[in-house]
Amino acid sequence: MNNPFVIFFAFLLTAFGCSSIDENQEMYLWPGASQESTERVLVEYDDEILRITDVNAPSLRYFQANRSGRRPAMLIFPGGGYNLLSYDLEGTEPAEWVNSLGIHAIVVKYTVPNNRDAAYNDGLKALEIVYEKAEEWNIDTTKIGVMGFSAGAHLTARLSHSSSRAEDCSKRLALVKCTPPDFSILIYPAYLAVENSSSISPELEPMDIIPPIFIVQTLDDSAFVGGTIQYSETLLEREADLEFNLFEKGGHGYGMRLEGENELSNWPTYLADWLVQKNIIQYVLEVEGAKQK
Repeated sequence: MNNPFVIFFAFLLTAFGCSSIDENQEMYLWPGASQESTERVLVEYDDEILRITDVNAPSLRYFQANRSGRRPAMLIFPGGGYNLLSYDLEGTEPAEWVNSLGIHAIVVKYTVPNNRDAAYNDGLKALEIVYEKAEEWNIDTTKIGVMGFSAGAHLTARLSHSSSRAEDCSKRLALVKCTPPDFSILIYPAYLAVENSSSISPELEPMDIIPPIFIVQTLDDSAFVGGTIQYSETLLEREADLEFNLFEKGGHGYGMRLEGENELSNWPTYLADWLVQKNIIQYVLEVEGAKQK
């Protein structure tokens, strides 16, 4: 859409889809990590969400889109407050939907708990691997984006900003392409602003280079909506290419598990349309195909 700040209240069909997943397409980010993994699944929650914690051997899992030719790719970062990862709700399930649009998906299992800088370095390393694997995985290197949920959206925002100063660029781990991803998607993001302040979180600076950004948030996500609005206003002040979808109700942590005729359940449709507008995908071939599945 041309309006950079849009509030949606509409009823549309949600663009869901599914694809086959190669269970073997997983790789560790750092050499030797598989020999020292302490990862475990949390079983104390009474719901149907796969929660993983104690990830000290971060990895990525590649979901290949069932389309010919070079395709866009999207790295997906699950949330969990930097304490755990909601791995299916905010990782593998969005990956299946992303595949239905003809986009390769890469779910990143980053370091948790309580090490944001390590998680950021994991994200940089994952980007580096995706660029290195672009030929093998049939990826269009001009269309590599990032998507995150909650804390994963905060990590996505960090990965989406870059300094134009050469000395800053040289310090990044991802040396294959020392610029931000080509597009960025933040779903109910957390930690974007300093608490009780009008400033965005300092780790989100500098913003010399900013890709097109798509944000979903709700007014009743009381802990984080203020920070999301502050972050969005800062982006607009920097003349960023932003679409901010602010819904009335929905809370936090819903992933893509939204059903019925409620406004928020349409956010995947809006995202698919935005990807078309940004020339990441083609509407007729990919979006309509996803809606029909």
